[in-house]
Amino acid sequence: MIKSHNPAGIAGPFGHYDHGVEAVDVSRLLHVSGQVGVAPDGSISDDLEAQIEQTWLNIETVLAEAGMTTANVVRTVTYILDASAVPLLAAARRKHLGPDCRAAWAAGGRGGGGGPRRARASGPGRGGGGRA
Repeated sequence: MIKSHNPAGIAGPFGHYDHGVEAVDVSRLLHVSGQVGVAPDGSISDDLEAQIEQTWLNIETVLAEAGMTTANVVRTVTYILDASAVPLLAAARRKHLGPDCRAAWAAGGRGGGGGPRRARASGPGRGGGGRA
């Protein structure tokens, strides 16, 4: 079971996440390595939105290999090279985690637009039942 924590003593979450996510009675724990938007054939789209989508597909593939789904995700970490990508990242996160999943989310990086654009995300998955 996953239990959300949003204490009244701090400001509410600024997006689609909870301040604290507690995994209760965990029987299995899966740590997913950082994933990038590389397709199974090794190709990388020039389109950032397509890279973000592929990143989530890669995460879902790793989870499926372990008999899990995005309902088992308790936390994600996103490295952002271009702050203008935040809306795309947030929309993809909501799409793949679902409207009821508010897994903890850490996002950071540099706010400028320079450098190569690569979508990357990682996070542990929790085994057992789905979110409660």
